[in-house]
Amino acid sequence: MAASFELLSKMHRAGLWQADIHFDNFLLAGGNLHVIDNATIRQQSKALSPEQAIDNMAAFIAQFPWRERAALLSSPALGLPISADKKTARSSLEQRSRSIWWQRADKYLKKVFRNCTDIAVSRHRGWYLAHQRTLDEIWLERFKAAPDSLVVKGELLKDGNSATVVRSRIGERSVIIKRYNIKNAGHRVRRLFRETRASNAWRAAHLLQMAGIKTPEPLVLLEQRRGPMRGVSYLVTADAGGEEMLDAYQRREPTEPELEDVREIFRIMGELQLCHGDFKAKNFLVTDLGVQLIDLDVLHAVNSKSSFARCARQDRERFLRNWYAHPAMEARFKNLLTTPDG
Repeated sequence: MAASFELLSKMHRAGLWQADIHFDNFLLAGGNLHVIDNATIRQQSKALSPEQAIDNMAAFIAQFPWRERAALLSSPALGLPISADKKTARSSLEQRSRSIWWQRADKYLKKVFRNCTDIAVSRHRGWYLAHQRTLDEIWLERFKAAPDSLVVKGELLKDGNSATVVRSRIGERSVIIKRYNIKNAGHRVRRLFRETRASNAWRAAHLLQMAGIKTPEPLVLLEQRRGPMRGVSYLVTADAGGEEMLDAYQRREPTEPELEDVREIFRIMGELQLCHGDFKAKNFLVTDLGVQLIDLDVLHAVNSKSSFARCARQDRERFLRNWYAHPAMEARFKNLLTTPDG
């Protein structure tokens, strides 16, 4: 990272900048960092102004998961413009990188609903299918033709009124299939012209991945669609394994990396103003890859600071209610989630 920041600073001092800056435009070879794709490099006769340099640096920082952002912005190697007031420049960089990060996120979250490099989309006989391009085509055809047959054959994990969850397989890979049920005729009418919960969870999972919050990888979205009308829907994700947090921590103490994952989930969601809506312990999985957040059906971003403050307080209180019967863990999580301003 020090080499990256130094390279960008050299370019800016020379009046150069990468107009389409992203990771694929840099090459690490023999211990040296090179700029490539020179067709997108722009040049002017003098060094970039502080505003231009900050804008380009912000675009570079915005390529990283949000989880890494604080460390990047506080890095001593960060090449702020020499002629700029450091406090003002850092504040400007924080604001600009946030704006660009959300611009990238919004653009990407639109792409996951149409054909793009990673996602394939098709429509057939009232069904809308979006999936990772790497998935087995034979399995996808079977799933699209008769999704409920795979649900019935799967290992039942939850048989609720609003959703049915099973464990299944795609070849050698274990996956989780969640069917969002239509409860009754009234429920069908109310949901008819609204985005399905599967669709929201599909988007939210991709957003959390961009942010650096661990969540099972989204693999398939399948929906009944008739024009603007929506029916039953399905979401397939990777099987993260592990166990529900409450079960895990009744048997043992959480590890420091697991506690750090919890702290980061709350920190990142707070900085991005994301509300989960149901922070019960069973929606936190303790896995070999760390703590993962699931059940993203109603996760959403909130623009209003006052509205988010209420939602964040509800999420925090819901999470702490998991531990009322375990005072030591409750106190530990309260301390973990205490912010500087209380």
